[in-house]
Amino acid sequence: MSEDSRTEFVRRVFIVFAVAAGIALVWFLGPLLMLIFGGLVFALVIRVAAAPFSRGLKIPERWAALMVVGFIGAGLGLTGYFFGTDLADNLQDLRSEMDKALTDVDQWLANIGLAESLSAMGGAAGDSFSLARVISVANATVGFALDLILVILIAIYVAFNPSIYLKGILALFPPASRSRLHTGLKATDYALQGWLKGQLIAMCAVAVLTGFGLWLLGVPMPFTLGLIAGLLEFVPILGPILAALPGVLLAFTLSPTTAAYAALVYLVVQQIESNVIMPIAQQWAVDLPPALCLVAIVIFSVLFGLPGLLFAAPLTVVIMALVKSLYLQQDPKTATE
Repeated sequence: MSEDSRTEFVRRVFIVFAVAAGIALVWFLGPLLMLIFGGLVFALVIRVAAAPFSRGLKIPERWAALMVVGFIGAGLGLTGYFFGTDLADNLQDLRSEMDKALTDVDQWLANIGLAESLSAMGGAAGDSFSLARVISVANATVGFALDLILVILIAIYVAFNPSIYLKGILALFPPASRSRLHTGLKATDYALQGWLKGQLIAMCAVAVLTGFGLWLLGVPMPFTLGLIAGLLEFVPILGPILAALPGVLLAFTLSPTTAAYAALVYLVVQQIESNVIMPIAQQWAVDLPPALCLVAIVIFSVLFGLPGLLFAAPLTVVIMALVKSLYLQQDPKTATE
């Protein structure tokens, strides 16, 4: 074997081991990487919100981002101060109404003979309650709170000075490839901004339309349910299904017919979102093929759990932009289309 052949063989072996090590690293650090990605997504939210302040007030983007963070913090603080008690009461009312709805569903199913009474299942669930379960729930709550704090801190630091992190990423790669990689990162920035703007439009529209439709039907707590529907719109495909469950159950406390109409409201709102709102928002948004999005949700949920479910859509947008920019070598702006 010649010297050149041995060198090429060693190079290929090194590439194989490097790829394997990268896959193993992603596998073991997957949940942490997803939290970091979530922080980057929310950093982009801050940057997008800060852009008008930066242009209008002629101030650096970092100070505009700091203003946005301050506004968000002040808004949350004031909301908690003035409406915290009402919000807690609404959540408690929602829980009570859900319990009543489940009882009504149980009774209706028993009356028509389509299923055994669900009260036995409820009793079995109560019997399984134990101290170990309480500890498990407490640990999960603390873990979620710590993850949320991590995401918020990452978002603030990156939004305040994104260039230093961009330079750090580029410094990890050979100088010859940095220009192309920088182009790919610009493509992901354009793509995520487009996805975010379209997503915010869809979330607001779904929240308003769902709340108004349920209010017309007389469903309890319609605007709380509308807010839940708007927030769950962040999770494509599965989010609308999960959002419809509490609304339909609460409508069942009125009558099975009202529950059917409530389900129709959710269906109509989703049709309006898909066929009217999103086509309008597509001038900013990134078009994700539904089948690709569903596959991505399943894969990232299995690999990374709840963070994978929440951030499957933006992560798919990033992957698509990188493939189009780095592999197909499209312009950063056209790579998002």
